[in-house]
Amino acid sequence: MARLYQNRMKVQPMSRQFDRFAASYGRYNLIQEKVADRLVERLPLRRYGTILDLGAGEGALYRRLLREGIGFDRFIAFDRSAAMLARHPADGKVQTIRGDFDRPEDLETLEGEPIDRILSTSALQWSRTPRQTFGRLARLASECSFALFTAGTFRTLLATARVPSPIPEAEELLTALEEHFTSLETERVRYQLTFPDVRQMLRYIHRSGVGVGRRRLEPRELYRLIREYPLDHLEFEVIFFSGESKRFGWNG
Repeated sequence: MARLYQNRMKVQPMSRQFDRFAASYGRYNLIQEKVADRLVERLPLRRYGTILDLGAGEGALYRRLLREGIGFDRFIAFDRSAAMLARHPADGKVQTIRGDFDRPEDLETLEGEPIDRILSTSALQWSRTPRQTFGRLARLASECSFALFTAGTFRTLLATARVPSPIPEAEELLTALEEHFTSLETERVRYQLTFPDVRQMLRYIHRSGVGVGRRRLEPRELYRLIREYPLDHLEFEVIFFSGESKRFGWNG
């Protein structure tokens, strides 16, 4: 089994949501920024040929790689939000591709590319079929590093609202990863983000482009949530994963 570390105390967004909030996303993705920092810190410090960033957004990983001195010859920024990609840094090394990692035909356009490492932060937990998605990614590159939010994110908020998490539990994600990757290095990290009141907490969730469930709360449910939520903070749980593909180049 993958190794888990319970340390450091320090859901399905659609492309139209990220398109809508692209201009303000950078002001509200505080935890996502920390997660991107940690993912890059865990990478081997060497030069890469081609890096593929899935769910690249407006370029958080790209900027951090440059800042940390991790070199590469080519960077493929892959995202389903055109508005996000429009804000991604552009230079001679960057190629932007609009696509959905849940659509096999979109990932097939990358087959044959000489990809050295696939990166993804705060995105792959939204896959509707994670086992199949991880399998397709394992055929594209020999090395992958992901940061995935789990159902531990917003756990108390969702329980208070009486709605299920829109993203999988950590164990479900790890089981799917272990099916397609070996030499696993995993770390489970929990974060908190404190707010002066529940209304501002919900505004943060809304503006960051992440919903609290698969359906919109009715007004009476929203009022009850505001009244009954017992914490002054939001909970986040993230799995950091690095592994080697069992299926790189395999077309079966």
